[in-house]
Amino acid sequence: MKNFFVSISLFFATITVIHAMENNTYVTPIHGTQLLHGTQLRLMMAATYNYSNGEVDYTIVGKNEQWLLEKGEVDRDVPGRIYSYDKKVFIKKNQALQKKEDLREKQEYTPFRFHGVDQRPRDKFRTVLTKGSVLRITEPCVEQEGECWDDEQKTFEKIFSYNAIRFCLRNQKEFVSFEYQGKDAIVEAAKDLKLCYSRALECVMKLKKKETQVNVAFTTLGTEVGFPWENAAHIALSTIFTYLRENQQKTIHYKTIYLLVAKRFEFDLYKKLIEDYLAQ
Repeated sequence: MKNFFVSISLFFATITVIHAMENNTYVTPIHGTQLLHGTQLRLMMAATYNYSNGEVDYTIVGKNEQWLLEKGEVDRDVPGRIYSYDKKVFIKKNQALQKKEDLREKQEYTPFRFHGVDQRPRDKFRTVLTKGSVLRITEPCVEQEGECWDDEQKTFEKIFSYNAIRFCLRNQKEFVSFEYQGKDAIVEAAKDLKLCYSRALECVMKLKKKETQVNVAFTTLGTEVGFPWENAAHIALSTIFTYLRENQQKTIHYKTIYLLVAKRFEFDLYKKLIEDYLAQ
């Protein structure tokens, strides 16, 4: 009788784990794979270090996000520049507990404010190793300077600023910066975020040119350094869909693209956007 109750307990525990996995993973169906020209999208609510089953060739992470965790500052660099890195990735210490915290968190990220060196304690992050290679790409950092009341919408509107770094036209070794405020800040940063995704997809293909099928994983670029998460989701998916459509005739193609999100509200939005695209 004791063994019977143990077996029943293990059965329900297994069902619970499976249900949790289903709630935290969404895979495009077969007809979706056809619409995506042979590529499968795998949306996962998972920390960067625990999602991989060994098949991912490259994981794309934000360079500024990594610098912020490791050094407490961001790198003033041209958006879209890619740096090859080892298998090391920095993540927040509480990222593994994000699934539990998500039930009571607000639907937003902590606003990013650039004040030179951040004074956050160095014990707030941990170092992990991925199973594939890591590419760091310079994502746009958008600073939230405050809020103002919008009479038409009857709500507070966030005030953003964006310091865009560009190559000098006369000398490609020199940089120039442009400061954008308000809605212009988001517009310009959105262009740079789109560039990040498209360049990363192109770069991985060049690095794996001897392969016929490639797997890549994306974290939510830009969200940890101030870019609005709703806009970031739309940009990520629209750029990926456009790339797959325009490059469907190539002999090398992506087998699976992993989309790694850290928060429940992001997972729900990504899933809805993917389903809307497949329904078109």
